[in-house]
Amino acid sequence: MKRSRRFLPVMEEASRREAEAARALGEARTRLQAARAQLGELENYRREYSARLAAGPGMGAMRLRDYHGFLDRLGRAIEQQGRLIRQLEEAERQCLAAWQALHARRRALGKVHEGYVREERRSAERQEQKSNDEQALLALRHRRGGEL
Repeated sequence: MKRSRRFLPVMEEASRREAEAARALGEARTRLQAARAQLGELENYRREYSARLAAGPGMGAMRLRDYHGFLDRLGRAIEQQGRLIRQLEEAERQCLAAWQALHARRRALGKVHEGYVREERRSAERQEQKSNDEQALLALRHRRGGEL
């Protein structure tokens, strides 16, 4: 079996791993995007409720206390979401680095495979040339009556 053919399972495994890493990277980016969108919504809620608080004079003490409590909870949720985003950003960076490494490996293996194919082609061409030369020599000997 030719070397290039024996090498195919190695390349297929490298491609599979690269595709798996690409899928994981896509999922990490989707989770990060969703977390950022949720943070944006929380920040919008806080702005809206803060604006209502500023524009709503004449609120009773109980309602004012509840409003401030709600804004505090929103603030904590925003902080927590920010921490989650930092974790997801790190996970996304790790997935990107893993994909880049696997992509580079697959490309390098592809170049090795191309080298094997090129060498096999050259070897086949040399073999064909040798065979042609031998055929020509035999034909020449036959024409000359076995001399040479």
